[in-house]
Amino acid sequence: MISIGKFSTELNEIEATLKGLELLDDRNFSPAEILDVAEFRHANLIDNWKLLIRYNIYDIMLKDNSIFSFKINNVAKTLSYSFIECPFVCLSYKEFLSEQGIEDHFSKTFIEEYNLYVEQCEIKDSILYIRYDVDFNSYINGLHPVSHLHIGHGNEIRIAINKILTPKAFFNFILRQHFTTYWKELLKADPQHDWLKYHTKHKTELTIVEEKFFNNYDLNELYLE
Repeated sequence: MISIGKFSTELNEIEATLKGLELLDDRNFSPAEILDVAEFRHANLIDNWKLLIRYNIYDIMLKDNSIFSFKINNVAKTLSYSFIECPFVCLSYKEFLSEQGIEDHFSKTFIEEYNLYVEQCEIKDSILYIRYDVDFNSYINGLHPVSHLHIGHGNEIRIAINKILTPKAFFNFILRQHFTTYWKELLKADPQHDWLKYHTKHKTELTIVEEKFFNNYDLNELYLE
């Protein structure tokens, strides 16, 4: 698994990268926990995004209102990272406050007014949702990998990964696959290949899933490594 110290350090590094790319809108240092799982389980993706914003259940919000969430539980041996693209074409919360002439951009006082504004915005044609989970206690050979990606909402897709991803590895995956314009900026600004070396080093240091949790059927299906 991952130590709490490394987990926190990587969230700080993600924040720094997003600031450098001018993509960061908000770093939430005190995210709430999901109290009613059923409320989320029975909601569609748009409503899930709204609930996460309303209940303050996210770690990072981007300027386009997409959100990252990172959860760790070393006692239960679980990890869960998620990225939900904002389903609406709308102003960010800070931009909304600025338009209203409100200078305190960190205030949550006007979140209900913002939610009402968002509900009137145009809905995007497609919305990206990717979640990464690690759960040793739920492992089933060939059916439920310990380390896996969910792509899309409300389906049974679980793409096995033979490594344990850190927050930064998940973030880099999303940045590369979804924010390609910004990824290109990083590559162009890397004449000495420092970013490439940093990225490669981090990948090679990821923990490999133990053989007893990745064998037989797991090895004979397509998986990420």
